[in-house]
Amino acid sequence: MSSVFDTEKVKEVVRQVYGIDGNVTALTGEVDENFRVSGRDGDFVLKISGSDVNPFTAQLGPYALDFIAKSDPSLPVPRILKTKAGRALAEVVDRSGRSRWVQLMTWLPGVALESAPGSRSQRTSCGALAGSTAKALRGFSHPGLRRPIIWDLTQPRLLQPYLDEMRDFSAHSSLTDFFSRYLGILPSFSALPRQALHNDVNLRNLLVDERDSDRAVGLIDFGDVVETIVVADLAIAAGAHLIRAPGSGGITIQDSVKLSILDVVDGYRSVVPLGAAELSVLNWLIAARLASGLLVTSWHRRRHPHSNHFPERSDADVKHRLSLIAEVESMRFV
Repeated sequence: MSSVFDTEKVKEVVRQVYGIDGNVTALTGEVDENFRVSGRDGDFVLKISGSDVNPFTAQLGPYALDFIAKSDPSLPVPRILKTKAGRALAEVVDRSGRSRWVQLMTWLPGVALESAPGSRSQRTSCGALAGSTAKALRGFSHPGLRRPIIWDLTQPRLLQPYLDEMRDFSAHSSLTDFFSRYLGILPSFSALPRQALHNDVNLRNLLVDERDSDRAVGLIDFGDVVETIVVADLAIAAGAHLIRAPGSGGITIQDSVKLSILDVVDGYRSVVPLGAAELSVLNWLIAARLASGLLVTSWHRRRHPHSNHFPERSDADVKHRLSLIAEVESMRFV
């Protein structure tokens, strides 16, 4: 995805809207444009919404972070900086004349999980942070929370256009078969507890301590916040630890796939109690996250070949992911 805003324009926006001067570095993003702003006032992230994002959707991330700042001020998540007008969001116009929504938040120190060595203690710590974030979001309400979003594990039908467009993808048949089976268990979700969740507790958004990678110290990017089933963020966090590159905390013979998942479960459940009904669908939810990740990121690479947000997948990587999906689907956690 090519950037509509260059760094000079971002400097101008930050100065005019927030009264802050600093150097600007472009970051990656799936839909939004993201920039790091560094200056004497500190380090920040400016997030610029996609051109088709409506105000309700744009509000979700900053409003959720403001809610957490009150419900659990100690939680290591970004803090929203208000505009000079005292608002969490500002509207700006891009060079095409389209309205975009911007938000500025603090930069969190730490190392992205994908770049750190892994361990059982780390997985438990990441699970606990995901659980603490879910706990802090209890009671958060907003008209935009019940929105269609492809990353919500309770909305797999939204992935059908991606499957249709990727018919020549080597994993198409396997993914189609999986989602057909997954649709069959959707009715059981209706009885599960729901609330607003982060919904993207992944390898890039989880941060660990630079000197002690066993310790999760931050969770960033609240752009996918949605109301969904409470167990979903556990599934997302557990799935993230299964797809790490070899040599950087990936699963070994000693650390089996199920053991890795159970480490994350232990951390999450230490904060958020889960019932038998939630644990009974955990295997499906983790497998669905792995499957949707494989599908959407492969689709994104095809649509945006010059984007570096998602890496290219080798045939071996695709086969490994499909094997992992099948293995997790067969597991039981109650």
